Amino acid sequence: GHPGVKDQVHSYVLNDFAKAERGWVEALMEIVADNAEYLARGEDSSFQNKVHLAMQAKGFYDAKPEQ
Repeated sequence: GHPGVKDQVHSYVLNDFAKAERGWVEALMEIVADNAEYLARGEDSSFQNKVHLAMQAKGFYDAKPEQ
């Protein structure tokens, strides 16, 4: 999301994740690590596809965004 004020974007983007986001961040990092071999081989599209499918399987896209 956007912090709401243009002048705050730089520090907002560079802040640590909130504690409430820890679960999905850790799960995403595990998925990325599990599929890093595709990046090492220069198979970026395969990497993106594998990450997307793994995230979908874990229900990442089922949650509604916070407003």
